[in-house]
Amino acid sequence: MLIGSLDGPMINGKLNRKGVAYYNGRTLRGAERFVYSAEKDFIWLDRNHDIKIGPDDLMASRKQSTPSFE
Repeated sequence: MLIGSLDGPMINGKLNRKGVAYYNGRTLRGAERFVYSAEKDFIWLDRNHDIKIGPDDLMASRKQSTPSFE
């Protein structure tokens, strides 16, 4: 699971795949500039509650939500 550097204290527990994807998605949406992961295929949950995998889906979603100034 991705963890933001400004997150609160670490809590141990069990999460299923969708739970990990949910928290990864929250961490990604809270990032202003950089996201680092040791795993290229990290999972995250998009705003439609679909599980996505890795940075390619992330970059595609960012391009769709970024306004065009052309």
